[in-house]
Amino acid sequence: MDDSARIFGHDTQRSEVSRLLASKWSKFLFVGGEGIGKKKIATHFCKEINCLRNFSLECDCPSCKRFKTGLPRGLLMLDFEDKNHRKAKVVRSLLEESKEGRPGLKRPCIILDNVDFFTPKVEDLLLKDLEDRHDLVYFLVAKSSDRLRKTIISRAMEIKFFALEPSLFFEIIWNLPETAGQSEELVNIMANLSGGSISRFQRYMAGNLIELYRLVEQSWGKPKKITEILVNLRKTGNSREARIKAHFLLDFIQAKLFDMTL
Repeated sequence: MDDSARIFGHDTQRSEVSRLLASKWSKFLFVGGEGIGKKKIATHFCKEINCLRNFSLECDCPSCKRFKTGLPRGLLMLDFEDKNHRKAKVVRSLLEESKEGRPGLKRPCIILDNVDFFTPKVEDLLLKDLEDRHDLVYFLVAKSSDRLRKTIISRAMEIKFFALEPSLFFEIIWNLPETAGQSEELVNIMANLSGGSISRFQRYMAGNLIELYRLVEQSWGKPKKITEILVNLRKTGNSREARIKAHFLLDFIQAKLFDMTL
């Protein structure tokens, strides 16, 4: 079985979604911290409800095969962390596309990730669609619902997700490709700084951050040195690598201030 397809934890939330789907409910709002599996679970349910047989992770029906090789045409997805996806015309185009025939899918699905970044225009478009459409299964994914309009929240069933238990978190990360051949010291350092987020842990492991970690560890207690590190990082620009390092430094400083184990 492909481990990347496995879903870990969140048994209560998954059971509730399964029950609601069976009752033909079609609009969900998944809320919880970064990197704990919300989007993966949404994708899993899109695959399950469109399986042409009795669903299992090993199923090789035509629909499940399309999920294994990439998102099938009938599954639509936007990530609003991407500024380009926040444009009303992009969202309008996606919603129009969703009205086309969905070949090979029993229940077409749409996943909107990081909806915390919705703009007012996008909220207007989505609210109308949520009210009028009953043919799509909607999965709205957010870190928090605080920034969403109450009218949008009222149209979807809010399902709250919580951080994984530490034992389960470590079981997962030690089976990731990023930890293969890595020392236990490095894995534990990056795990403690990732705040229980699998995706953040993967970014930190792939970012070759051990030298930066040792530098800030040696410089801790020397404010001028820490400031110099931050200034030099800022000079490197706004690349993805620079943003990952900046998040890493903030997590390090927070951990030190709150006396977390590193």
